[in-house]
Amino acid sequence: MPVSADTILRIARTRPSDNGEAPRILGVDDWAWRRGRRYGTILVDLETNNVVDLLPDREKDTLSEGLGDHPQAIWESGGFCEVRSLCVRH
Repeated sequence: MPVSADTILRIARTRPSDNGEAPRILGVDDWAWRRGRRYGTILVDLETNNVVDLLPDREKDTLSEGLGDHPQAIWESGGFCEVRSLCVRH
């Protein structure tokens, strides 16, 4: 079933992402706020499939800050995710 980006954002923003427990495994991937023009980073709890955070860009400092909010979590990145190469290099 096709779903618009606006629908996904609305669901992610209204869905409770905190069940009282900190995420143990975070998925990190690129996110298109506007395809071809503006990209961000999405953090997902891989055990519950809940969106933890939508970061405004793909910058290393923004990602470090976003991951710093969850120091206990192990994180995995998508195969072609640009943030993966940023983290590996720095």
